[in-house]
Amino acid sequence: MAGLNKIILVGTVLNDAETHFAVEGTARANFKLGVKTFSSGAASLMNVDIVVWGKLAESCAKLLKAGRMVLVEGALRIRSFEDQSGSRKWATEVSAGSLQLLDQKATAAPQATAVAAAEEEVPDLPEGDLPF
Repeated sequence: MAGLNKIILVGTVLNDAETHFAVEGTARANFKLGVKTFSSGAASLMNVDIVVWGKLAESCAKLLKAGRMVLVEGALRIRSFEDQSGSRKWATEVSAGSLQLLDQKATAAPQATAVAAAEEEVPDLPEGDLPF
């Protein structure tokens, strides 16, 4: 059976992106995204851990500051690890594949709104070739 693991979130960056480099030089950026949720007519804020890799992580380090509004597209990841005391801990996070800045900060360069990872262009089909 095929599965799908895709998540799209829109929210406010709660902390400046923290960037780290692995031994082999791959960049990793972490930040928290505040996403509004509604339950029983009441709104609350859910804090979601976001992880970004590679060139996109390097861009996040430059552009993502607390208060920015972003759209994050990626996959949900649940992992376990042992802490320093040997206890098993669990972490739930979103591994982001693309990001899009949604606010218009005066200091942001025009290309800053296109932080999203490269996506395929879908060509327009002629009207007679539509499958439905």
